[in-house]
Amino acid sequence: MRLARAVLHLLNVALLAIVGLRALTVWDRLPDLVPMHFNYAGEANRWAPRDAGFAVLFAIPWLITALLYAMRAGLGYFAKRPELANLPPRLRGMSAEQLAPFFESVRDTLLLAVTAANLALGTALYGTLQVALHLAERMPGWTTPQTWVPVLGAAVVLGVGRMLVVSARIGRGG
Repeated sequence: MRLARAVLHLLNVALLAIVGLRALTVWDRLPDLVPMHFNYAGEANRWAPRDAGFAVLFAIPWLITALLYAMRAGLGYFAKRPELANLPPRLRGMSAEQLAPFFESVRDTLLLAVTAANLALGTALYGTLQVALHLAERMPGWTTPQTWVPVLGAAVVLGVGRMLVVSARIGRGG
């Protein structure tokens, strides 16, 4: 699991670096109005001024990453003081040592979620740039929400599933 965490951390760093570098390399080539929303077919249906719209679009992955990493760090506080956490009933009253695997599974779920979000936002940003730079009339299919929302959902389901398995194991005393 330690290797998987390291890979996910490195993947997040790489994805954020790509988003940042891409922002720097295309900023001056973007038109004054850029697409900000797309319909189900991947066609732009809302536009915004470049300076406001794309500044936000490039910042979103960084902000989400900062928020979820802060949440991961904050779990350390509750892991040491489980009586302050809103735990499932069968886990209440257990010691910090007993609950350590549960809190670790929550931290892993957040890491998986932020990685999936960065992948999703990176592909959406790529598709948006294709349209903004007039390289495509619509977002390529693999960059649309119909493609990446299931990936995000799968990451959350996997993470929550692991949390449930760990909490059940701890609740049984195993």
